[in-house]
Amino acid sequence: MTEIKGIAEENCPLSSNKFPLLRRLSAVSLVVMLVTAGILIFLYRAERLAEHTLSAEQRNKQTASYLVQLLDEKIAGLLSSRHEQNAQTLKINPDIPLFTAALKQIRTNNFAKLKIYDLSGVTRYSSVQDDIGKSSDRPELLARALSGETIHQIDFHASFHSRYGELHGVHVSRIYMPLIQAGKRMGVIELDDDVTSIFKQFHYSTLWIALIIFTAFAALYAALFFAVSRIDRAVGKWQKNIADSEAALKESQNIAGLGSYVLNVRSGLWKSSEVLDQLFGIDAAYEHTIKGWERLIHPDDRAMVVDYFHNDVIAQGQAFDKQFRIIRPNDQAERWFHALGKLQFDARGRTVKMHGTIQDITRRKLAEDAWRVAAVAFETNEAILITDARSTIVRVNRAFSEITGYSAEEVLGKNPRIMHSGRQSKYFYVVMWQQLLHTGFWAGEIWDRRKNGEIYPKWMTITAVKNQQQETTNYVAIFSDITERKKTEGEIFNLAFYDALTKLPNRRLFLDRLRAALAASVRHHDYGAILFIDMDRFKALNDTLGHEYGDLLLVEVGLRIKACVREMDTVARYGGDEFVVLIDALSDDSDAVTRRVSLVAEKIRAALELPYKLKGHEHHSSPSIGISLYRGQEESPERLIEHADMAMYQVKKSGRNGVRFFDPVMQHDMATHDTLVNDLHHALALHQLQLHYQVQVDKENRPVGAEVFLRWRHPEHGVIMPAQFIPVAEESSLIIDIDRWVLGAVCQQLAAWGKYDRTRDLTLTVNISAKLFAQPDFVNEIAVMLRAHQAEPTRLKLELSERLVLTDVNTSMAKIQALKNLGVRLSMDNFGTVYSSLSYLKQLSPDQLKIHRDFIQGIGMEGNDALLVKTVANLAKSLELSVFAEGVETEEQRILLDSYNCDSYQGYLFGKPVSIEEFEVMLERL
Repeated sequence: MTEIKGIAEENCPLSSNKFPLLRRLSAVSLVVMLVTAGILIFLYRAERLAEHTLSAEQRNKQTASYLVQLLDEKIAGLLSSRHEQNAQTLKINPDIPLFTAALKQIRTNNFAKLKIYDLSGVTRYSSVQDDIGKSSDRPELLARALSGETIHQIDFHASFHSRYGELHGVHVSRIYMPLIQAGKRMGVIELDDDVTSIFKQFHYSTLWIALIIFTAFAALYAALFFAVSRIDRAVGKWQKNIADSEAALKESQNIAGLGSYVLNVRSGLWKSSEVLDQLFGIDAAYEHTIKGWERLIHPDDRAMVVDYFHNDVIAQGQAFDKQFRIIRPNDQAERWFHALGKLQFDARGRTVKMHGTIQDITRRKLAEDAWRVAAVAFETNEAILITDARSTIVRVNRAFSEITGYSAEEVLGKNPRIMHSGRQSKYFYVVMWQQLLHTGFWAGEIWDRRKNGEIYPKWMTITAVKNQQQETTNYVAIFSDITERKKTEGEIFNLAFYDALTKLPNRRLFLDRLRAALAASVRHHDYGAILFIDMDRFKALNDTLGHEYGDLLLVEVGLRIKACVREMDTVARYGGDEFVVLIDALSDDSDAVTRRVSLVAEKIRAALELPYKLKGHEHHSSPSIGISLYRGQEESPERLIEHADMAMYQVKKSGRNGVRFFDPVMQHDMATHDTLVNDLHHALALHQLQLHYQVQVDKENRPVGAEVFLRWRHPEHGVIMPAQFIPVAEESSLIIDIDRWVLGAVCQQLAAWGKYDRTRDLTLTVNISAKLFAQPDFVNEIAVMLRAHQAEPTRLKLELSERLVLTDVNTSMAKIQALKNLGVRLSMDNFGTVYSSLSYLKQLSPDQLKIHRDFIQGIGMEGNDALLVKTVANLAKSLELSVFAEGVETEEQRILLDSYNCDSYQGYLFGKPVSIEEFEVMLERL
């Protein structure tokens, strides 16, 4: 718009913005008139003043000349006298009266004063006696007159001394005329004439003339202002029309995204309209040159557009017509533009300018891209069917023909009902059309018929297309064949709800059916039952024969269980080798239900303990079955399964291969167990674990060391013995942390005892758990603890059980040898209670063989215990091992053990486990 606005201002010089030019001309006219009137008045006044001044000067000259002629001799005598030049002397000059008498002969009212100066400038005579002897009040004028020049001057005096007395506010016409006699200057005569009346008359005439001039000019300005006002209104209306046109044009350009420009080809500068700057995202400060324009062009289009501009347009004189992109500097937005330009040539045919327009066509480009995308999208793998408002097919795509088997020619102009399968009822279509008419959209699964008669499922969406009046003009249906998807969904359903191996329902489906059974139980008030089945020693089968045999067993177990229950009952694989059975709708008699469920459980147990033929291998197994009964929804499904699991766990503890109903006592025991586990996790941090020491003695009853025992001082339950909490700790990795703490405390105690002679040689025996012993860096941990506490390794004795060592013989032997290299002593615990191998015993070569307390308790009774203890002792001696007996409680036992060559003892006969303080006191007594 800047370009267009500039053109308008060139064609309309009277146009303006905030202050109309015509009003300015009117104001200037007024100022000119006032100045002209003032100049005319000034010229009139100056001319009249000059006339009066000349008239006064002539009159004064005549008067002065007359006086000089009249008083010639007297003046000469006055000026030539040799009287002293002081005022008093001059005032009494005898010629003074003569001058006064001569002045009376002058008949004029204007004559005010006469003064005669000698060559020294002193007043020799004045018609005002007080002036005699004084100098002139205008010495510069007097000096010029003394030099021979006649001087005339008119002055205004606020107060003037005249021959008539004091005058106020008078204009005085004064003349200084040289006095010359016989060609010789004698002095100066001053004549003052009162011309006040003349000046008053002059002022009055000047005022009248000014009034006449201003009146004439006022009339002229009034006529001019009237004319200017009419022109100003006409111009204002014209300006408004132009502004409205400019605003409409600017709005049109904004709407069309159209800007204009003028390029000076020679200078490379271009002017742009305001709209074009907005489209380009620039302002007036931007470099409006060809280089600046080139920088705006998108880098991918720049080379093409610049080459076109210079080679095709400028070099060949063609019109500019090109589409290109720019990157706007203000927001870095990418915009498409269509630029047009027409060249202007001078008389010699050289390019001078280029006028043109540039339009933002980004929306059109995006629309074109969208149409291209829509055209491509229409030919997608999904079928598209378009109907008119009456549901007549007007267009289909290629995918439609591929899915339905109908060509476009076969369905155009027909109703989609030709493909109905008949599987959906009329009500289905009524509901579909109600939703479509109400919301303009419907989506769902529908069955249709192909051209060949095959019925197939499809997923379809129908969208109503509306015009600006919100009237439906078309319906667009998009659908895809979901036959494979339905098949896949079925497979996914089976994967989600059925076990892949046994094809039985899985845990998720079992819980869904159990919830439904509980709801039905509420309605019918009858009982149901859950059987939780776990196969005994299943892990051993996997470990010995492999998972393939384990899978075969699980499949066979599922089949056998299903054969033992009703068709309506649910048999599910709950996980691993665990199965659950849901028996519902039994009876409202609890006793009858218990008997019936017992029979079913026993039937299942008997079936599952029969031998299994697994690829020619015969395998024997048995189940542990737990049962929980339910009636209504007093318990959640998860809780009922948990009850059955608890009952099954009790069967496992009782020796497996059995059936047991859930007893609330089981739940209490389990809750107590859970509480114990939770509290044990905090026992170490809260320093609730303590060590007790039970003395060990030799044959002479001298203390040789002690075995360390754990005690848990629970804040609520008091002292808890190891038999209660160690099995709980062994269920998790918590036993490792406890063992490490015990070993650290023992090493610290050995270091403390090493400072005293009485305790320096005492050993401390620690029982090590299998989990800590299995740690790869177990030996290194022992070495680090011994070094950290500076404990003597030979004073530390570790008890190793046969079960612990025989789990992994090779690794165990390597660790035992490493411990022996450290100097740590080893004791074989529980020898003979599990599985005693002389070869392993020889390979392990412990320092000590420990006889279990169970054998010690029976040596005084009838039986083989005494013979066994004696045999073990002889064996240890033959292997050069120390023999240690624990659990010695009577003197009779000690005497008998002594006869068997036992080396050391431990038991209540010598002392019970006590705290370290009590133990050290006891050492003092022994």
